[in-house]
This record gives sequence, structure tokens and C-alpha cells, in this order.
Amino acid sequence: PNIFNINEPVIFGVPVMLNPVFFIPMVLSAIVPGLVGLALCTILPIPYNPTIQLPWAMPMFISALLTGGPLYMAVVLICMAVSCVLYYPFFKIADNQAYAEEQALASRRRSKRSDDARYDPFPSRRGQGRGALAPLLPSRDNR
Repeated sequence: PNIFNINEPVIFGVPVMLNPVFFIPMVLSAIVPGLVGLALCTILPIPYNPTIQLPWAMPMFISALLTGGPLYMAVVLICMAVSCVLYYPFFKIADNQAYAEEQALASRRRSKRSDDARYDPFPSRRGQGRGALAPLLPSRDNR
């Protein structure tokens, strides 16, 4: 979705919004790639045609190719790579936190299952293998 400038699934689904782990890269991903792009555009001779109006959902690198040529597209791809490098360590931190939560939940479930296995609410029906509805079900011979 982000390739076509639809950011809401990532912003609210990851969640990036209101997440303290992603605050730093969210702020820096607007500043650092902008400065890198500005530096590259001042160094490289990039012809830019601001009269071309493309739809808002046009992928940024295609839009850059059509408005500024292959050199401008390379600058945009470099800025996208810089953003990815900025976000990667923070996504790893969030992934490790989520993994630790999953492991804690799994260990709680395992311990709960072992506690439940020790508790038998119907000790008289042990061995029947048909549960609490065994008296209501037809016998296996009549099926």
C-alpha cells in the first residue's frame, strides 16, 4: 500500500502511530531523506519538469522517472533506501518485543494446559472417551 501512497494500513496496523518505539524514525524519516535528496539534487544535474501532473496514487519512483528522468528516480530510490535503513533497527526492537510477548503468552498457555490436565471434573467417566454427553449419545454399536 505504501508504494501507492496509501499509508494508513501501515501507520495504524503496525502500529506506528502513538508507538514510542517508532517515534524517532517517524520524525527522522521526513528530515534525513529530505536532506539527502536536497544534497543529491544540488550536486547532480537533474532536469525537473514541474508541469507534469500525475495522480496522487502514482508510485513515487515512477512519478520521479516521468517528471525528472532516470537520475531523479535514482535520487528518490536512494531516499527510500535511507528511510528503510532508518526504520530497520526500530522494527527489530518492536519485533523482539512482540516475540517476547508471544513467548510469555505461550508459556502461560502451556502451564494452564498442564494444570487443566491434572483437574478431572468427571472422574467417574474416565476411559469412556466420549465426554459429558456420553449418556445422551447412541452407543457405538447402534450407529
